[in-house]
Amino acid sequence: MDMKKLAPWNWLKEEQDSHTSGLSPSAEPRQHASAVARMYDRLDQMFDDLFHSSTNGISGKHGNPADIEAETLLLKPNIDIAATEHAYTITVEAPGVEEKDIQLELLGSTLIISGEKRRCHPEEERPHFYRIERSFGTFRRILSVPSDAELDGIEANFANGLLEVRLPRVFEEKKKGKRIDIATAA
Repeated sequence: MDMKKLAPWNWLKEEQDSHTSGLSPSAEPRQHASAVARMYDRLDQMFDDLFHSSTNGISGKHGNPADIEAETLLLKPNIDIAATEHAYTITVEAPGVEEKDIQLELLGSTLIISGEKRRCHPEEERPHFYRIERSFGTFRRILSVPSDAELDGIEANFANGLLEVRLPRVFEEKKKGKRIDIATAA
């Protein structure tokens, strides 16, 4: 078994397990082959929205659009974490977010990706909505960076609603073993 592949298994250990919604319709999409399994996932999401809303127990996504005005969401954008021999790449989906509204912060070995998806209409010009399915608000992802990542070499690019963070990997030279002779006691 290649232990190097197991090293970054705990990227999300610092992230709190909170009831947040994603920038996409499903907070944590699962890839199922079965339509029935997808239906159960959607029902789970609807119950989460119903019982974990902020105001009157009915989420603005499925209830009265006016309720969304009072609702403040902490969004949880979807991420992909990939590794090659030379680097880790974190891709964050952030459609509708502008580059100026995204912040990256490194605290020790914890990478914090945060930002805000703003509404497109100013308060005084906002039309009357009959239905709102898009999400707005602040978001945050907290990632524990593996010990073999080069923290000084982190690079980030943002284009077309995707934030890509690249962390180069540090190569430890393989140490050659040394034979130790055992002396006999005289």
